[in-house]
Amino acid sequence: LFLDKCAALKDEMSEPLIELLGYLKKPRGTELLASLLRHGDFSIRRSALLALGDIGTEKAVEAITTFVQVEEDKKLRQLAKEQLVRLKGQKIA
Repeated sequence: LFLDKCAALKDEMSEPLIELLGYLKKPRGTELLASLLRHGDFSIRRSALLALGDIGTEKAVEAITTFVQVEEDKKLRQLAKEQLVRLKGQKIA
């Protein structure tokens, strides 16, 4: 129910709510968080990226990997690479 409410509020998501999704480590939140990686706001993308890293499922890793390939912001790309290193235990070029 909580994730359904969050999905309904996708365009109004706040950083604390996104961080809560990561803290809860609910795999069902992966799709919503992955969609927030395309949000126009840097802080929302950053929070979604960190929450996906907290969830750590294979789908979260896939979303972060795609993010590294398409994100224009250098700082966020670097953060995404760091998340992948942490999750996969290997350095990503």
